[in-house]
Parts: sequence; structure tokens; C-alpha cells
Amino acid sequence: MSRPLNEILAVFMDGEFVPGVMLYGLDSNADDGEPCFPYGAWPWLAGLKTFVLGGEHWRVRLWEIALPEIPSPELLWDATATTLGVLIDAGCLTAWMGLEGGFRDPPSLFLPECMSGGVVAARSASGRQWGRFGTLRPFGQLSDEDLLALRIEAQPLASAD
Repeated sequence: MSRPLNEILAVFMDGEFVPGVMLYGLDSNADDGEPCFPYGAWPWLAGLKTFVLGGEHWRVRLWEIALPEIPSPELLWDATATTLGVLIDAGCLTAWMGLEGGFRDPPSLFLPECMSGGVVAARSASGRQWGRFGTLRPFGQLSDEDLLALRIEAQPLASAD
């Protein structure tokens, strides 16, 4: 049984969990592209925190987007798809929506034993897409098989130290 979006999608902002989403983009430290957050896709934005995580050969950009409430699945999907596209266009190999506590650094990135249940939707630079939420399909995390396919798209960075 899937849980309502407003019970699953949250970010930690100003000392408490609030409705929101976490969007990530994986690229190389050698990539100088700097994505610009698409504010127009999120007209109901309540807050934004940006982070850059990294290792010797990889970098993950994280945008934590606080919302006053979770919008309809259609609006949320449109805003998410636009934002994942911005990350891919800026040079990321993969971009995804993750859940709180569902991220692991490479070399564990997208391994099911480390991230099962932690990714909601994703895109790759090759054009592949995973996940979709809306009124016709219940919200859900990517399967372990999808995570492995996403990991392949994210190589060699997903397995870098």
C-alpha cells in the first residue's frame, strides 16, 4: 500500500521537517557547468537549500526544496521533470528525486543494498527516465532493478571512490 505524498516527501529546514523534495544531480568534479535553479517551475516555493557533495572524481548537487504543502501529483511531476532536465542540461550524468535518508555516496550510489526505496524518479544524460507519479499511477520508489539500470547510466562516477 502506497503512502500519501504528504507523508513521504519532506525536507529538514529551519530545525524541522516540512513538506518538500530533494533533487540530486551527479557529475564529475572536472565539469565546470553550474546549473541554475528553475524558480519558475516552482511558483509555490517556500525555501531552497543547495549543497554540493563530492569525492575525488565525483560531485553531487543537492537541491532541497521546501514547499508550503505538496502540490497535486501532476504539478509536482511537471516541476520535478523540469528541474531534473536542468541538472542534465548542466552536464550531470544522472539526476533524481530522492527521499530523506535514501542517498549514499559513490561507490555505493544506486546499489539496491544501500539505496533501495530511496529514489522516486530519475533521468539520465542518455535520455532514459524512471518513475512517474500522477493520478493514474500510485506514487512509489524505483525498483531495485531500476536502481541497477540507473547505476549503469551513472558509470564510471557511481562506483568512484
